[in-house]
Amino acid sequence: MRKRLLTLVAVASFLLALSVTVVAAADVFGDIGPKADVAALKATRLHKPTPATEVDGVHVAGDFGYVAWGGGDASGYTVYKRVAGETWKTIDSGGGVELITAMVHAGVPRATAIKLCSGWPKDDTPCQDENGHPVR
Repeated sequence: MRKRLLTLVAVASFLLALSVTVVAAADVFGDIGPKADVAALKATRLHKPTPATEVDGVHVAGDFGYVAWGGGDASGYTVYKRVAGETWKTIDSGGGVELITAMVHAGVPRATAIKLCSGWPKDDTPCQDENGHPVR
């Protein structure tokens, strides 16, 4: 009985350590914005029926959010607009790099689009301007 209990505790400890490692690894790029908005956008993105299994980073500016995500061999972005409170609606999404002009076309004010695209790691900025230059 005691051996069984010790085995159960060891397995539970291992699983807990593993889950903490996975959660820490998922936030690759860091988040910018109010914590409640970031949490709501992460939850919204992870509950989509797509290959996204990780949210790499969330940037929030006012009523707009940009989520970089990945999973398996796929990665991409989703741009959201706040509908009410912590409820968000997808207004643009895709794979690869997002253009500022596409965000503006989807309804994001240009200044807000630039804010959403700023602050990402230098080598991993997910946005480009009209000339194909990374937005930092």
